Amino acid sequence: MSVIGELQRVREGSHYRAFSLCGLKSAMAPFVNVDHVWICGPAGPVCQHTNAPYVSYLFPDSETGLRIREVSGVERVVRPGGISWTTSGQHALAEQAPLEPGKTVHAVHVGVSLTSVRDRMATAPCQLAPEDIPADLPPGGIVRVLAGAHGATRSSLELAAEITMLDIALNDMAEVSIPVPPDHCAMLLPVSGTMIVDGQSFDPAELQLPILPAREEPYAACVGARHGAAQVMLLMGCPSPRIRRFAG
Repeated sequence: MSVIGELQRVREGSHYRAFSLCGLKSAMAPFVNVDHVWICGPAGPVCQHTNAPYVSYLFPDSETGLRIREVSGVERVVRPGGISWTTSGQHALAEQAPLEPGKTVHAVHVGVSLTSVRDRMATAPCQLAPEDIPADLPPGGIVRVLAGAHGATRSSLELAAEITMLDIALNDMAEVSIPVPPDHCAMLLPVSGTMIVDGQSFDPAELQLPILPAREEPYAACVGARHGAAQVMLLMGCPSPRIRRFAG
């Protein structure tokens, strides 16, 4: 049985808008928040209410890249279709802005809970270029493996927490089966079109997403598209994840 998460509309002037989910700690763990964002001007830090490290993924249809300026003054650029892991401490984000003025960044920011302040401070930022993201090709669709794995296809992105992120694009009436390991939760964010998850439909305009709580046994979630093509972002992780430590 899924839990329905209610997304909230968030605005910062006329240059930042988002559909945001946070506050369901027990159901969402290890994820702290999910922000589906459109940015057309300089904006402040992500996850400032949680101070959590986070993953930023730019959808391939983003009009431009995202410039990330860290507290330390270091700047990084994430291109459309690319992914970046931003941490706390000296690597925390101070500002984010479109690479090209007048264009809009279309992205998702995902806050991830690590077990302690020490773990958050010890992790280092990293990113993956669009051309380095592997893809699986089920019938009628494409699954870009941003982090973790889908079947035999595995991302090379080394995150501090062991999570899975998939960008799933499906043609009308196509379906894909997503294996969910024991003790893992999964969330499915409708990005565009109507998605079907285990027989229930979700549309981005409805501001809802299904959260599949962790179970003791493995199972498979069925994700499909109806009434046209659909794009879905899948997030999966263990509520008490193992932490990888990095020097930095």
